[in-house]
Amino acid sequence: MAGATATGVGAATANAAHDLATGGDGGTWWTDFLGGLGGLGAAGITEGLARTVTDVYRRVSNNPRYQQKIAGEAVADRILDNSTVMQGEHFAGRPLDAEVLAQRLDQPTALDDLVPGYRSSTADRSGDSGLRSLAYNVEGLAPGAAGVRRERNMTAVGDFIRGIVPDGDGAAFLDNVRTAAADMIDSAQGAASTARGRLDDALEAVRPRMQPLDRGQQIRDDLGALFDDRTAEYRRAYDARDAAMAGDRIDAGAPYRALQDEANRLTTFERDAYVPGDIMASARKLAPEAAPAPQGTGLLDMFGGQILRAQDTPPAEIPLSEALALRHGLTTRQREALAAGRAPEHRALSRLSEGLRGTIDDAMSPETRTLDAQARELRRGVAADFEDGNLPSRILGTTARGRNRLPAETIGPRVTAGETPYRDTMRLVGDRDGTRAAVRDQILADAQNAGALRNQETLNRFFADRAYAVGDFPDVRAGLEAAGASKTALDQAEAFARAREARYAPGRNTPVGKFTRHDDTGVADAMRGVWKSPRARDEIKELLDTAGRTPENLQNARAAFFEDLARTTTNSAHDAAGNIVWNGRVLDGFLKNPKVQKVMDELWTGPEQREHLENLREIGAALIDSESALRAKPPASSGTASISLQGKTDPALTATSVASTLRSVSRGQLSKPIAGIHLLSGWIRGRSSKVQAAAINELMTKAMDDPALAAALLRKYNPHDTQVMGRRLLRKFGARVPHLANIVNEELGGYSPEDQAFDAFVGAED
Repeated sequence: MAGATATGVGAATANAAHDLATGGDGGTWWTDFLGGLGGLGAAGITEGLARTVTDVYRRVSNNPRYQQKIAGEAVADRILDNSTVMQGEHFAGRPLDAEVLAQRLDQPTALDDLVPGYRSSTADRSGDSGLRSLAYNVEGLAPGAAGVRRERNMTAVGDFIRGIVPDGDGAAFLDNVRTAAADMIDSAQGAASTARGRLDDALEAVRPRMQPLDRGQQIRDDLGALFDDRTAEYRRAYDARDAAMAGDRIDAGAPYRALQDEANRLTTFERDAYVPGDIMASARKLAPEAAPAPQGTGLLDMFGGQILRAQDTPPAEIPLSEALALRHGLTTRQREALAAGRAPEHRALSRLSEGLRGTIDDAMSPETRTLDAQARELRRGVAADFEDGNLPSRILGTTARGRNRLPAETIGPRVTAGETPYRDTMRLVGDRDGTRAAVRDQILADAQNAGALRNQETLNRFFADRAYAVGDFPDVRAGLEAAGASKTALDQAEAFARAREARYAPGRNTPVGKFTRHDDTGVADAMRGVWKSPRARDEIKELLDTAGRTPENLQNARAAFFEDLARTTTNSAHDAAGNIVWNGRVLDGFLKNPKVQKVMDELWTGPEQREHLENLREIGAALIDSESALRAKPPASSGTASISLQGKTDPALTATSVASTLRSVSRGQLSKPIAGIHLLSGWIRGRSSKVQAAAINELMTKAMDDPALAAALLRKYNPHDTQVMGRRLLRKFGARVPHLANIVNEELGGYSPEDQAFDAFVGAED
């Protein structure tokens, strides 16, 4: 508005002068132009002089508005001078436009968008390494505002992260895993205890009830009773035969001749060694005396010898029982030889007995022969069953002193030891309850002694080995099979219980064992062991499967994981406000760890949880670039913040300078007014510098802490705007008066000495 007024007044004055000089009316276009331009120039010069005086006054009086303007320009210049982005624009040959940097400051960082209440610094928003170093220096001298902002940011980040992880109790998850593991172990042990009880019942059902001595004695008693019955039977048969052959006779010499004939067929050794002399002597006694000598007849034969005539003697006969007695003696010797194992003697006696037997049979009547055959059959049966060296004969055998040859406790095992002794015994007394019970009990004892119930394989092998006996006792087989099945079930239950204990017991080298070895105060350590494992995904799956994948357990597991995350990714010391200080680089590295990602993928499963997980990962990445000023040491420096000029004394007011000025006055080298002006100007300059430095430092601190303020300063004091306006004027009117353009610019927007220096730097007056 002031420029337009000055232009109008100048144009009107030029037109009036033209009319006076020429007598015209209204002037011409060039009087309007030159008059307007002159008025604008005069107004600018007047304004410049007035502003200079005003600036001097404002400098002396430390006017706040003036200080704010000076500070704003200085801060904007410092930001531009330190910006690597703007330096890059300059060296690329592009116009130095602060809008480029201001637009960067307008763009919020990832944390600004993600975390409510988070406010990033100017250095973070710009992403400019030069501004980071500038912020490092500024915050080193005045850390208060930056410290408050960081504390609030850490509070916002902590609140946001805690909001991502739902409320949960990590210790409760550890306790749930421990409880579930203990329940699994108890359940397995309970099943094993139940299986053990069933096995005990099954073993009780197949436990032998009799002692070995009782079993053997029972078998011997039954065999003895049977032997007595069979002996009595064949003896009755012989008695009947004897009664029938009471009238039967046999030639007295027939027994001896039969024995002699058989003896003659033996070898000399057999006759001498095996033929019983007492039996042969008895047979010889039964033979008749020699026949009487023949008597002469008184007649002569053709040779003149006397013809003799044998005397007739009646045939001599003896009762048939005498011959049978001889044979009985032979059979007795025969059995003794067999029992003693003297086979050659037994064969020799058998031949003698058979030869005598044939002679006796020929002498029997038909009736006697029939009864004898029956009696002999019965006797042979007794001999075959009780006298041929088989087990029953050994069971009933006695010594010369009448003692049993076999101890009673050894009878049972001998009966069931093999198929032949078992068949021999059971064929005789297998239908007797006592023997059957004893043998059944012995089979159970054999199974026990053989360890048949150790496992199914040993039981099957026992059944195969004892098939001849077990087949006769179906109840024994069923009982042993039931006991074997119970034993197998117990083995499986105990193996399962051991496996459960090895897998879930605290302290074992398993996922659950390692997790539950910690108490409630070691939740973070427990979870750290999970994600550090080579099988992190499998371990967290097993923990969740153990505790149960309920929403509550998942929430508590996330809380447990968060405890370790917070401990690992935060600094050990809190900030001044007591907030946890999150280490962005450590957090990002932690969240990008493949093992950690596997664990988190199992814990954050639902859509909402997945979104929270992504937010957490974004925070980790974003925190890396946050508060970059703390890590930005200026190049070629020790890392200590630069020293501010605030508070220094101007060189013109030092004691040395004042003394030098006074000496110059006393020598006449300097007038007193000039000396006074010199000292006064030094004082004014020093006073103004102190105030301006304080304002600049204060505004600089705010600008580096507030990106919006920094962007506003850059736009307000953008050197590109000054260049554009000056060039527009030159192009429009073709004037070659840069100084006049500067005056115009000063009139329109203010053109400070700093602006002029900046124009000289960028070549505005080329």
